[in-house]
Amino acid sequence: MTDLSDQSGGLNLTAINTWDIRPAALKIGRAIRDQYVVGYRPLVTRDSGKWRSIQVKVTVPQLRAYARKGYYGN
Repeated sequence: MTDLSDQSGGLNLTAINTWDIRPAALKIGRAIRDQYVVGYRPLVTRDSGKWRSIQVKVTVPQLRAYARKGYYGN
């Protein structure tokens, strides 16, 4: 699940016992509340169907970006 969530830009939270549920729910709530969407369209559209890697960098230490590792071009 961790690999899948990393590739898709999601979160993977594990609740071992009932005490883990509240912190996980708070983390999910924060993640949903603080979402932004950034779009990208390449100038060159040849090579459709090939994997294109992307990297999102955040320069503010208190922030974290969750993003996909890449996508297949159309």
